[in-house]
Amino acid sequence: RFPHVAWLGRIPHEELPRLFRASRVFMHTGRREILPRVITEALSCGVPVVAFAGPITPEAVPPGCGLLLPKRGYIGPIGDLLANEAARRTMGAAARAHAVARLSPAAVEGPVEEMMRRLD
Repeated sequence: RFPHVAWLGRIPHEELPRLFRASRVFMHTGRREILPRVITEALSCGVPVVAFAGPITPEAVPPGCGLLLPKRGYIGPIGDLLANEAARRTMGAAARAHAVARLSPAAVEGPVEEMMRRLD
């Protein structure tokens, strides 16, 4: 049905970072998940994330780290991003910086310790 699509099939988890880093963008096509782990993994690898606005919120794909697009009319903005290497590099760097600052184990350690202190 899609002759120009190369379906990769199941990818072992340990190979995902290499695959992400080789990508120009990561598009999450889901419309039901709120915070898919795969978005966090793509951001961590410095890849701009494209996803559908609505279920995926700016908390999952922060401004400057990718695009949140409507369910219709998304082809043009994706094409524009793919054609703009400077924008992709800037978004990728912002994605990585966001992941390090907000999503890494070191970034969440303090808030988790505070939560545990309050629960004691």
